[in-house]
Amino acid sequence: QQEYGLMFRQSLEEGHGMLFVYKSPHEINMWMKNTLIPLDMVFVAPDHTVLRIAANATPQSLAFISSGAPAIAVVELAGGETSRLGIAPGMPVSWTTSLPPARN
Repeated sequence: QQEYGLMFRQSLEEGHGMLFVYKSPHEINMWMKNTLIPLDMVFVAPDHTVLRIAANATPQSLAFISSGAPAIAVVELAGGETSRLGIAPGMPVSWTTSLPPARN
């Protein structure tokens, strides 16, 4: 599922999203190819805080969306969710360990 992310989905429920976890910190580049809905991308720093938010990424864009610095994860949410939930850089981020194997 992580390989395809949220591509081809027509909608995303409020409060739902996708988490991409990486084995080691590095600058992460994402894109919106074949993604039909706007997304908020939350880049997570190695200290498990919000590093950067790319809000309302343009559907089907091939432009790279970068973490801008080393990151260990990306959370994809429906466009506008970070604003609705009050998510901001510097906030703590955590998740359970029952996840699929990490990506490189």
